[in-house]
Formats: sequence, structure tokens, C-alpha cells
Amino acid sequence: MASQNRPLPELVRDWRLQATIQQNGNVTTHTRPPTTRETWTREKRLGRGGYGDVWLERKVKLKGARGSHTADLRAVKCLEISNRVSHSDAEHFYYFVKFFGWYKAPGSLYIAMEYCEHGDLRMYLADHKTIPEDQVQVVVRQVLGALSSMHKEGFVHRDLKPANILIKTHPPENEWWVKVCDLGLSKRAEGVAGGLTTTMRGTENFMAPETKGFPFTGDPRTADLFRADIWSLGETVFRALTGHGTFEDPAALLDYQQGKHNFPLNPLREAKASPLVQSFVVTLMSPLPKTRPEAPDALRHPWIKQGDEPSLILLDTEPVYQRAFQGVVSASAFALWFFSTLDAFDPNWSTNFSPQ
Repeated sequence: MASQNRPLPELVRDWRLQATIQQNGNVTTHTRPPTTRETWTREKRLGRGGYGDVWLERKVKLKGARGSHTADLRAVKCLEISNRVSHSDAEHFYYFVKFFGWYKAPGSLYIAMEYCEHGDLRMYLADHKTIPEDQVQVVVRQVLGALSSMHKEGFVHRDLKPANILIKTHPPENEWWVKVCDLGLSKRAEGVAGGLTTTMRGTENFMAPETKGFPFTGDPRTADLFRADIWSLGETVFRALTGHGTFEDPAALLDYQQGKHNFPLNPLREAKASPLVQSFVVTLMSPLPKTRPEAPDALRHPWIKQGDEPSLILLDTEPVYQRAFQGVVSASAFALWFFSTLDAFDPNWSTNFSPQ
């Protein structure tokens, strides 16, 4: 058991930002030795999740200073530290929002991270309703790259959905480049399928049936959460192609899980989806978790492999925590590993640690 007020590992402490927070969190000033100061002002709320809010902040420019638009903006997630905070792991900055550092105020933990000005996939679908199949394929390749990276390190996302897929660039100006975000529900698996929590959390319409509890078959406490992430991706693909959910009636989902009805392919057919992508979605959303592919296997599905090979799928074999201590890990990878380190180091780190 971790001791009270035990110092954090040096690598974690190095990412702490010294901060003074004023005006109910609307103004934050960071001091970097010896004399550098940065002041950030809160502009608007970007989103709200189960653990806290995400805010857009703009750096106050000094008189005569120059800077790019991107460098002057950041997203800051404010977490209530009465909760256990744990983030998933990643391997490459392409897959996840960049991490700038963290700072603390009474009752809250702030995470400064990259701001993606194009919003998220939910917002994009609200405006465009659907995405062409060839473009969906590009997005899914990148998300699968992220899931492969996370799952290989033993982490699950638990809340994968369009709102948690941020858009870095998109057509017609550029190719699709998305990043997985909102990892507040992510956990490290501890050697058993459902050994993360006794209560499965996520977004109802994206949760695999075995994670929902009665009347669905399966115990959420022993569910394979890696395969549950795969189901959530299948739901996301279905919505991107058709503009609506797969099972908007819980009774229809229950019948499908119990084998009373086949998968609802008609919306995909009406959307002119190819047989290959139909096969891909059905495979990801199999009612039997064990028959769903793992993320690396999904990357080998014929629909994913057709056309150009993805440029952002960079699967490494060396665990991120080893690369972190070797000093060669990227900021985004370290950021996500870092909170899981806190959680493993001391489950009550948010109130017990002494940042010496």
C-alpha cells in the first residue's frame, strides 16, 4: 500500500507546471524559472465529460511579442481530484492530443493539452450527416492505430465515440487526420478481462451489450473491455456511413445479442456501403465478444487493407514506460502513461502526494 504524502516519481514531477489561478479559474499564470511568465485566459467551454470540463484558453501576448495562432491556444481539462484519475497509454503523437503539462488548484487538477480547432467527429457529423466511405476508411485506420497502441500496452479506452475523436485536419483542404481524446475513463487492465472496475462506464449508445448489465447477457465486471472498445468503433463506423445509430431501440439490441435477429444491414445498403465495409462493421459488432477481432487483426481486414497503406499506423514493440525512462518518449505518449503511473503508484495520489 502506498504511504501517505509519498513523493511523486521525478519524471512525473518534471511535467508539473507552476501555476497561479485567479478569477475563479478564468486566468492562469505559469512561472518558469528563472523569470519567464505566461498568462492564459479562459475563452469558452469546449466540452464536458464525466470527470470534468474542457476549456479553450488563449495566451496573453506581451507587448510587441509575436506568435502563431496555434501556439497561442490550448485546451485545458479540469478534473475534480476527489475522483481517481487514470489515463490510457499511447505510442505516437499522431494518435493522441499533445500534452503540455499539468497543474493543481484546491479541489481540481488541470491538464493543458493541444487544441484542435476543427472540433470533433460528432460535430462534423452533425453538420454533414455522413462521411464518404473512402474517407471513413482513412479515419478508422488512424483510430485502429490508436487502439492497437493502447491495447498492446494493456489499456482500454471505455468511451470511444465520435465526440472523443478530435479532428486535426479534414477534406477538402487536407487529408483526414484525427486524434483520440477524452481518456478520463481509460484504465489499465490488470491481467483479467474485467478487472478494471465493478461498474462499467461509457456512453450508452456506444457500449457493447455485455457491458450494460441486466437484461443483457454478460457480467460487466468480467466483460472483455478490449473487445468492448472494438464494438464502440463499429458503432462509430456505422454512424459515419449512415448518419444514425445501429440499435436505437434497446429491445432490438437485446434481440440481436440473443440471436433472435440478424445485424441490421439495410441502413448500410441504403447508404451504398460496399460489401467489404458491411463485413467489417458486422465483424466488429459481433454479439459474441470472443469473435470480435482484436485491434491489430481489425487492421488486417480486407476493407482496411484495400487502397493505400496507412501512413500513421506506427506499431512499436517497446513499452512506453521503458522509453519514458530512457528519455526518448514523445510528450503525447508520456502524458497518457503519466496518469496511469500516478494511479498505480498510489490510488489516492490526488490527495496524498507531496510534490517535493
